[in-house]
Amino acid sequence: MAKKDRRSWHRAYYLMGYTFSRYFLRLVLPFTALGVLTFSLSVIFADLFGPMRFMMYVMAVFFPLVGVFYPKIWVDRRRREIEQNIHQFITNAGVLAAANVERMEIFRSLAGEKELYGPLADEIEKVVTLVDTWRLSLEEACRYVSERTPSDILSDFLERLSHTTEAGEDVRRFLIDEQEVVISDYESMYEDSIHRARDLRDLFLSMILATVFLVVFSIIMPFLTGFSPFLMIGIAILVFVVSEIGFILGTEFILPDDPIWFRPKLFTSREARIGRAEIFSLLLFGLTLGLLSAHLFFGVFSTPFLPISIYLALPLTPLIIPGLMVWREEVKIRNKDENFPSFLRTLAASASAKRAAAANVLETLKEKEFGALTLDIQNLHKRLKMRIDEKLAWDYFFAESGSNLVQRFGEMYSEGVTKGGDPKTVADVITENFKRILRIRERRYDFASSLRGVLYGITVIAAVTFFMGFSFASEMIEEVGQTGFKTIEQVFWVRIYDPPGVHFMLVGLVLLNALLIAFYIRTVSSCDARGVYAHAVLLLWAGVVGELVVENFIRPIVAI
Repeated sequence: MAKKDRRSWHRAYYLMGYTFSRYFLRLVLPFTALGVLTFSLSVIFADLFGPMRFMMYVMAVFFPLVGVFYPKIWVDRRRREIEQNIHQFITNAGVLAAANVERMEIFRSLAGEKELYGPLADEIEKVVTLVDTWRLSLEEACRYVSERTPSDILSDFLERLSHTTEAGEDVRRFLIDEQEVVISDYESMYEDSIHRARDLRDLFLSMILATVFLVVFSIIMPFLTGFSPFLMIGIAILVFVVSEIGFILGTEFILPDDPIWFRPKLFTSREARIGRAEIFSLLLFGLTLGLLSAHLFFGVFSTPFLPISIYLALPLTPLIIPGLMVWREEVKIRNKDENFPSFLRTLAASASAKRAAAANVLETLKEKEFGALTLDIQNLHKRLKMRIDEKLAWDYFFAESGSNLVQRFGEMYSEGVTKGGDPKTVADVITENFKRILRIRERRYDFASSLRGVLYGITVIAAVTFFMGFSFASEMIEEVGQTGFKTIEQVFWVRIYDPPGVHFMLVGLVLLNALLIAFYIRTVSSCDARGVYAHAVLLLWAGVVGELVVENFIRPIVAI
């Protein structure tokens, strides 16, 4: 191992609070013992585990690897959590500096925002503790923490802050000037994560194609080899599903957590509409399921029986209603994000020039066009005019906007003005960073949009391939069964094959694939979790269409 790699491992142990020997005794050794125990059980009870022994062997290797690589995983996860919030942290720091808040009060305020900044607030709290409790100077505390944080972006920022403080420069001026540097670092990190997600997408698509052929192979081979079709197809499905889950988790780890939606504690009309749609879709689900069950099991209706995949897809179809509503609201939220900088800049300029309260300033702005944000601004003006609770009025504005960015940066503006900052200066800091974040988000949206089209297409192709393999096997069984020759039946294992059971497993695989790809799309696009409903239903129907194409157009050709 190279010297640089050894230093990297030692630093990972150190950041977790372990020495190498202590970590080895407390984690590596127990995980290794668990791996040895798993391997021993798979050997001793080989007959019990049967063909599933290979899974036990994989687990026997996996456990020690987890013990060895966990420090790296822990450090990378903590680095990611720090860097995905650093753009909002530096904006908040710049706003407080523009409000002329005393330098240590800035850091104390940011260290207290653990719910917003998570591990980043913990790192800043270390600086505050070293200054307040251990009586170190600010430059010494910054340098100490910069050498021990897993994030290079935060480390560089603290190192620059240390040099600035040591040189006797104004820290508040530094925090305002530092906006460009840290936001540029954040943009570079975000772009790099998108590039890596694109590379992982290419591997994901390759994996899908490989596992599709593995499933088709497992459909046909029992017919030729005599192995249980349920076991072979079950293993292939397990590999297929586990591989997809692995890529989804890998993509979620790579891309920053940058949610579009803000989920407020206040109940808004948007949540009421979506909630009613969810209840209505569940009622339709229950009604459709009951009617189809009555038709399928009791023959209540005289209509012909449908393919099993349609019986599965029809009851789930009503779930598309709340999913489509979430999509529509998300389009509005993105429009609000685009209009918020111009609204905030106009509001701040008027407030700074007129020295008037927000309610009076909004009197002149409420009729102006700010896209989807216009109605929220009008509602904000009405609440402020009532003069009941100004903070609650702004909280309702953030909640009704539904935007995570509007809520975060809007609260920063409110805090900066409340603490005595000039509205125009505070708004300039916020809006410039806001627009840059929107630009980098657009690249993520473009990536998600192109990915959706590819995944919908490959879902249809996968379904067609699955059911083509099944049609081929079914036709071969029928042909062999019609010959009546015992010799042929000895060559082809037709008696162990259960076509209805295999067909049911493939339909289940189509459903699992639809759910997993819907979650993959949600991970990449960073949309609300309820958007999975629509994608899952549409992807399921894409698989059903693939089966119907095979049954009605391809299978008759195979049967010739």
